[in-house]
Amino acid sequence: MCDKITISTDCGKEREAMNYLEGMQYKIKTAAEEDWHFHPELEFIFVIEGQIRLEMQGRNDLLKKHDVVLINADTQHAIHVQEKAIVCVVNYSWQLLSTMLGGEESVFACNSAAEHKRSYLKLQAIFQQLVYHAVSRKHKTNCIEQSLLYRLLDELVEYYLQGTRLHDSQEDLRLHKILRYVGANFQSNISLSALADEMFVSTSTLSRFFRKKTGIYFADYVNQVRLDYAAQELGLTDKNVTQIAVDSGFSNLSAFNRVFREMYGMTPSDYRKQSKESLKEQNTEETALKEQLKDQLEFEILENTQRPAAAIVQVQADVSRGEPYSKVWNLTMNAGSCNTLLLSNMQQHVLYLAEHLGFRYVRMWNVFSVPMMITDGKHMGGYQYDRLDIVLDFLVEHHLIPFLDMGVRPNAAAKAEGKAVFFESESVQFMSRAAWEAMVANFIQHVVKRYGVDVVSEWIFELAYDTVHIPESNCYQDDAYDNVAAFCYLYRQLKAVSQNIQVGGPGAIIGWRDADTRDFLQRVQENGCIPDFASAFLFPYETAIEDGKVVRRRVTNVDNEREQIAYFREMVAQSGLDCKIYISEWNNSLSNRDYLNDSCFRAAYLTEKIEQLWGEVDMLGLWMASDWVSNYYDTGSRIANGGSGLLTKDLIHKPVYYALKFLSSMGDSLIDKGKGYLMTRREQQDYYILCYNFKWYDCSYFVSREDIDDPAVIPTLFQDSDPLTFKFQLQDLPFDRCVIKKRLVSPKEGMILTEWSKFQYALTLDAPDVQYIRQACFPRMSMERMQTQGHTLSFEMVLQPHEVMLIHIYRDFD
Repeated sequence: MCDKITISTDCGKEREAMNYLEGMQYKIKTAAEEDWHFHPELEFIFVIEGQIRLEMQGRNDLLKKHDVVLINADTQHAIHVQEKAIVCVVNYSWQLLSTMLGGEESVFACNSAAEHKRSYLKLQAIFQQLVYHAVSRKHKTNCIEQSLLYRLLDELVEYYLQGTRLHDSQEDLRLHKILRYVGANFQSNISLSALADEMFVSTSTLSRFFRKKTGIYFADYVNQVRLDYAAQELGLTDKNVTQIAVDSGFSNLSAFNRVFREMYGMTPSDYRKQSKESLKEQNTEETALKEQLKDQLEFEILENTQRPAAAIVQVQADVSRGEPYSKVWNLTMNAGSCNTLLLSNMQQHVLYLAEHLGFRYVRMWNVFSVPMMITDGKHMGGYQYDRLDIVLDFLVEHHLIPFLDMGVRPNAAAKAEGKAVFFESESVQFMSRAAWEAMVANFIQHVVKRYGVDVVSEWIFELAYDTVHIPESNCYQDDAYDNVAAFCYLYRQLKAVSQNIQVGGPGAIIGWRDADTRDFLQRVQENGCIPDFASAFLFPYETAIEDGKVVRRRVTNVDNEREQIAYFREMVAQSGLDCKIYISEWNNSLSNRDYLNDSCFRAAYLTEKIEQLWGEVDMLGLWMASDWVSNYYDTGSRIANGGSGLLTKDLIHKPVYYALKFLSSMGDSLIDKGKGYLMTRREQQDYYILCYNFKWYDCSYFVSREDIDDPAVIPTLFQDSDPLTFKFQLQDLPFDRCVIKKRLVSPKEGMILTEWSKFQYALTLDAPDVQYIRQACFPRMSMERMQTQGHTLSFEMVLQPHEVMLIHIYRDFD
């Protein structure tokens, strides 16, 4: 319970101009101990320096430097200082929130010390800018601070809004209503009996309830609210005491003087005199604090918000050490709809990628599609597998393993968010559950009979549920359709053939309909169908509903993929599952008409994300294998069209192909990894270092079209164009002399867009021109010999933006 309740009221009166802005208030101060209390404003705390401990709602969280936490209105909490701390505290009045959110009483969930599933980088960056502008005071107005406070509020509403007070318990709603009533009416005559009548309870019942919930009598609470307001007026205005008494809700001056003396132990006039002196001291202290912050933190804040990171990476590694790891990036290639594998060109590309990049699995979907002509979905029996046999025979004969997504999805290619190149519903519409189950059972019998149990037992089956296109993504027509029931049927049919067949799902879009994902993970276990893997799709977008439509928006958070995977892993763990994590589909863009897909940015992006996700997943299925998957009328004969393939239709290698090639060439033991590099070895003879200079998008990218149709604008889309210097010191090499061989993928040469630009991006090229570009799109190679010093090799190199380099170091036998 609270011995004293501290309330800060905001009734539109004049306040300190520097930090009070239209229902928004901020203050930079030295943190102090605060006993249990609550207030009607939403409070947001950012730790600038030091540590504080927050007790709230049964939690006890330690907040360190740069942590952010939000305290909802009327939420009891206490603050303890662990070590001298400086904080920035922002308050938003409930009137402001109510106005902006249409009268709803909203609840937010934001605590970086307690929750690690989401990113707080954007909030922290806004706070850092707010602190910087507050301490520097370089501008004549407070417009920047005001804009930053609105940006904070917008970020809260968009990404941290949990719900409304409607979800609170009846007791909490009742207390909330009382507090709001007092906050809105303390300046006039407040009647507990009138409030009790409005809430359909007796005055004595309401009085006991309030005392029980707050630890203070209702009348004392009202007086405390009034006195808190009066104390602020005395300290911040020159109004006479009688006027302040009336404005604060007291019936006469004598009553005000009596209650004020009981609370503060002095008269209002004496308090005003002391408050003025205290305010001068406080202003002096605040000025000193800001100067201290300016001296200590200006560089850090300015660097974090306005300047690029340091451009030197220093690496010191003992190469005799190493841990084995699994190469999860070249297990599976995404080859599109099954009917795409009927194309001879697509088959050629699949074989090429398997041979040169080491792919084992070929993932396909829409097995039961109209183009495959297996069934019409209306009748049971009489299935025709001729076309499917061509596809599966091709894979099996070349020792490639089918990875079949048995879900339903459109045959589509996107141009940008909300813009489709084509969108076709090609899956067979099964008219009943019985028809679909009969098809599944017969299909499994067919492949087992044709290829044998030993072969099929190596296959992977996934039932990905497209939750964006419900009910079109249902496996069969049924008003009571249940995707869990469909999965369990498929699971039992396959496991009856062999326990070694991998079966999993649900192909989740992380952050979209998470409740459905949790329900799937829980219920399949309850039905005794334990998935061999939990699958998800990973793209840097957020999925939401706008105007009744599902939309995908690009995310600005550079760490989105890492945080999404951590969130999905936790979701799987919370369900009780202990299984593999497969990212079935993954790319930097959903667009198949974006020249970034053909650029070196994608190569650096892939390498950066693999370093970030190292050890977190068991399979990464890059989306897609070839540009043939998204081929359509609009591509014409262009040599590049922004498709998401590793190869163009003309078998030209994109930079991302070589990034995967470099990764696949690495040794089998990890020596070290860090921002911008991966270091491995093969036995004690060959050492491989993969370096890259990854640059994230500038803000202009997120407000421009996603379907970039002019390759020349690509260099302008990123935060900076600074080079990155690597300084390596490799210790305990087993030889005195070595060869350093370098392979470089660079935007300057050997990239398809660069080579194409030499032909002025001509839409039609002759066969010799295409052959020239195919041969020119190859990493630049160089070699040098070096002497180690006491079995330690030191060298450095510089990479330009989005360059990717593979360094191979081995003994010099000459």
